[in-house]
Amino acid sequence: MTFDDKHLIEINELSRRLNVPKGTLYNWVYLRRIPFVKLGRALRFDPNEIGRIVRLSSTLEKAGGRWKEQENGPLPTRPDLVCRLLRQR
Repeated sequence: MTFDDKHLIEINELSRRLNVPKGTLYNWVYLRRIPFVKLGRALRFDPNEIGRIVRLSSTLEKAGGRWKEQENGPLPTRPDLVCRLLRQR
């Protein structure tokens, strides 16, 4: 793997490009939802990797879909979701 830090961007630039508050980006970093590079105390981001993540997490094809209760049962509540996720571990 080759490393080229010339194309890495700072959090301010990523915030501007994605139109997302810096606080949200820091939260995503903490939760490991976006790839990042930590150089000392500074965070840097590869715009190509971020673009790939954004494309993969797109919900455009799901937009407008409605929950069909007769096919899927009642809409799950948060405790149901948490219990189901914990059982999968």
